[in-house]
Amino acid sequence: MLEKEEEEEEEEDTKQAVEFNVTLSEECPERSEMEGAREETEVNKEMLRIATEWKRSTDAACRIRATLA
Repeated sequence: MLEKEEEEEEEEDTKQAVEFNVTLSEECPERSEMEGAREETEVNKEMLRIATEWKRSTDAACRIRATLA
């Protein structure tokens, strides 16, 4: 159940990143920074993935501690 919620959140974040890129390209197609924004979006998605993995491991550690307590 938790993994499904996390997958849905990740899908939503990806949709938002894509919408941002589409909006950026529509508003300023001539800007060379658009490519930089795409790269930044990829970096943000990777940071989100890492944070999600960290949260999962932290949640698991808390459940283990609670079980052992």
